[in-house]
Amino acid sequence: MFLPLISIVLITGCSSKWEPKGVPDYTLQEAKLICDLDANTRYPIRKEVLQHTVYRDVEKTCRKDDKERCGDKKTYTERVPMTESYVADINQEDRKTFYTSCMSLKGWEQKITTFGNKQ
Repeated sequence: MFLPLISIVLITGCSSKWEPKGVPDYTLQEAKLICDLDANTRYPIRKEVLQHTVYRDVEKTCRKDDKERCGDKKTYTERVPMTESYVADINQEDRKTFYTSCMSLKGWEQKITTFGNKQ
């Protein structure tokens, strides 16, 4: 889940940086420290096991009564549902949203740069 996001960022050449909105009351370092502490206090890392269904092609052996499906072949491929489990931080998005909002309240905004162009 995380790997595709990194790939998209690398392919598109995106980066971001914090810029002041006017004259902020806090330095960038102060705002980052305060907002990071507040975000992690309100939305601590909370790892949970999540599951989702994926479909995989499985090769199966033909039986004698599978002439319709197999013909003269000895195996056939069937698409079957499988459950995959993975660990994720379920507070990550809330923590990021809170952090961004906090930085804005402290006088800073995040600027995204794509291929050298500011947005």
